[in-house]
Amino acid sequence: MAFRGNPIRDLKNSIVSAVQSYSGSSADFETTFRNEEAGKISYEYFLAKVDPKQVIVRDTKEWKEAQWRIWVPVIYVDCSKIEQHQIIHRSDRSSSINEVLEKVIEEHTKMYENGTDSYPARYGTDPRLFLIVLLPFKITIGPKWATAILPPTCSEQYKSKLGLGLDDEDMALVTHTIDLGDENHSSRVEWESEWIEWRARTARRPQSTLKKAFSKIMNKFKKGGTYLTHKDK
Repeated sequence: MAFRGNPIRDLKNSIVSAVQSYSGSSADFETTFRNEEAGKISYEYFLAKVDPKQVIVRDTKEWKEAQWRIWVPVIYVDCSKIEQHQIIHRSDRSSSINEVLEKVIEEHTKMYENGTDSYPARYGTDPRLFLIVLLPFKITIGPKWATAILPPTCSEQYKSKLGLGLDDEDMALVTHTIDLGDENHSSRVEWESEWIEWRARTARRPQSTLKKAFSKIMNKFKKGGTYLTHKDK
């Protein structure tokens, strides 16, 4: 059976139809799809949702890497042809535009999981990973899920659970999917635990503590300003 569907195009069309219906405008809302580096998206739109507890320590090498190694599928919708009141706080609508577009994501998630006449199940990108941005109003919907990077080295328990026989240097190729809708979801707890355990394994003592320890060691070997040496018996 030949499949010719385009899931992203279909999702974009469904989003436009929903915005048109909600706003009461037949305007041709332009949409743009881009795979964005997490660091290029406003912090509150994505990374704040992925790592609210800051298990990846900010201003570290790992945090900088997270911003370019985590990718986010984004659909931008140009709503400049309508007024703000047509899309925000509409008293004549029982649902908000966010709720309407969340239903669109749910519908396309079912299509993704079950397949359609146009494409097989799990073809393309999972709709739950998408971030939708309505411009210029900066209204955001999603993502429901995120694929986040793991620490440079993972616990043997994690590798065993997923059946990973990878060396530590190969772990950079592995990502972990997090359910962003539940802060206590097992996927989030497991991901946070891996980062916390990694930080504990790689902890470095403060420089001042090291200096004190070094000073104590040196004092043991000093006497009268000279170093004691081993005497031949």
